[in-house]
Amino acid sequence: MIQIYLQRHAHTQSAGKGQDDFDRALDDKGFQQINALKDFYTEHFDGKRLEVFCSTAKRTQTTLEALSETLEIENKHFHHALYLPRLIELQQFVWSRDTSVSPVLIVGHNNALSELASYFLDDAIMLPTGGLIGLQFEDIDDLASTSKGLATEIVRFFPKK
Repeated sequence: MIQIYLQRHAHTQSAGKGQDDFDRALDDKGFQQINALKDFYTEHFDGKRLEVFCSTAKRTQTTLEALSETLEIENKHFHHALYLPRLIELQQFVWSRDTSVSPVLIVGHNNALSELASYFLDDAIMLPTGGLIGLQFEDIDDLASTSKGLATEIVRFFPKK
């Protein structure tokens, strides 16, 4: 059995004049979302050790850093390939990972995270900022064997607007 959790970064400030999208910071709403996420992770992930993959963008790293005290992280990996990938690039990233250690948490961006969840569930999913969805693949032992419509949703957190 394989489990993948897709976490979209928390809400961010608009890019300032001359500021690169990559460097956008979380805003107050984002930190409120993180507080709600901490409660959710505490309730639903107690004892679950995660293999974490995170985009190198400031907003995803800040989201993960703020959640780290709540999560049990086996290993943490930062990959620039997770910064605004297309769906096929995110699929290839997932399919090339080794999940023998623990469930996988990917902290990243839309639209690719929503498209990946939609692909695996064969249902339309749109992750809001701070949104989390957990997918489970029964009778599958490696990520390379995952495919369209084979996942079931096991957990969902969409922050209040």
